[in-house]
Amino acid sequence: MFQTLSFVPETHMLKPFDQRMESTYQLMKGFLNIIEQDYEQIIHAKTESETYFKALDTWTLEWEMDTSRYDEIDYLGYQAEIQKSVVTGLDRLYYNRNEPFTEKIKYYKYYKGKTEVSIPEAYIIPQQWTEVIDRLQLNGIEMTKLQEDKSLYVESYYIKEFDSASFPFEGHYVHSNTKVEMVEQRMAFREGDWLVPADQLGKRFILETLEPQATDSYFNWNFFDAILQQKEHFSAYVFEDIANELLRSDQVLKAAFDKKKATDQEFANSSRAQLDFIYRRSPYYERTHRLYPIVRLFDLNQLGVGY
Repeated sequence: MFQTLSFVPETHMLKPFDQRMESTYQLMKGFLNIIEQDYEQIIHAKTESETYFKALDTWTLEWEMDTSRYDEIDYLGYQAEIQKSVVTGLDRLYYNRNEPFTEKIKYYKYYKGKTEVSIPEAYIIPQQWTEVIDRLQLNGIEMTKLQEDKSLYVESYYIKEFDSASFPFEGHYVHSNTKVEMVEQRMAFREGDWLVPADQLGKRFILETLEPQATDSYFNWNFFDAILQQKEHFSAYVFEDIANELLRSDQVLKAAFDKKKATDQEFANSSRAQLDFIYRRSPYYERTHRLYPIVRLFDLNQLGVGY
């Protein structure tokens, strides 16, 4: 995320402790030897990478494998066989080390961009989202507080779709396949809200955490789940008369409503679904429902002097 070579050493949990410690120690020594030998090349590569990222005005958040391209490599393996387990008495898989083989296999290592976003001049984070703000600051991200209340023209997201894990991972029920709808609108911000300029060394970290569609965004890690809960609803016996008036006064809404009834039998048989359809398109619907609170600012001049 910060244009730095990174490694995650991992030793096998079933190996004896002294072997795991020794292998980690030798790995660290190897790193130090490479740094001592190639430090000029490493510094040059980091500087080049920082320059490259600074010049970017778009960023790819999601990638997918390009199955039309692949290399061929030699796969070295052992024959898989079945034998009776001495533990369960049932069949178990094992690899016969007396039967090695080499086989050509396809190695898919090429990817193509799936979701790309333009990079704004800055993001604005409302001050109440302290868990996210704290994490950005802990990672050295530069940010400043708004010095006064502001009304700004921004790009905002509504969360349209997402999947959620059925089981926890690292203490979270992580979201994935997040889809958003972009809306340009004027919004009010308060003194003390945080302005996060995109043009800084942590540029990639900012994009990968604040853009909700990114795989490891703070949205996907459940920091904004509160926006997914609808707080306001309607009472059918009260809303019936209002819904009728809305259909009478809005011919576009009525046409969409009639089409939905004509083409969706389940919808046509559900009074609740029909009232909800009208409610969600009415002035009474909760406008902050699924509104992602972090916005994108493309014109810093709106802030005036002092920023």
